[in-house]
Amino acid sequence: MFLCMCKGIRVSEAVDAARSGATSPEAMIEHFGFEDAECCGRCARDIDALVVLVTDELQKSLVKVNVRAAAERGSPAVAVPR
Repeated sequence: MFLCMCKGIRVSEAVDAARSGATSPEAMIEHFGFEDAECCGRCARDIDALVVLVTDELQKSLVKVNVRAAAERGSPAVAVPR
């Protein structure tokens, strides 16, 4: 799914950016250049919702990694609610 049509940014790319530390609205705007001239600005206006979406996706991916690692070790996986 695309987050930004102007720049062609997908959710997976934004999750990767969050993994690298871009977890605040300001960091996402700077990382992807949502305020550049070629961008329509919609993403910058909706940045709070985008950050929530991306951090939720990051959490889901981390849970999957933890479950997979536990299964490989033969340990039961326990998901801890946020």
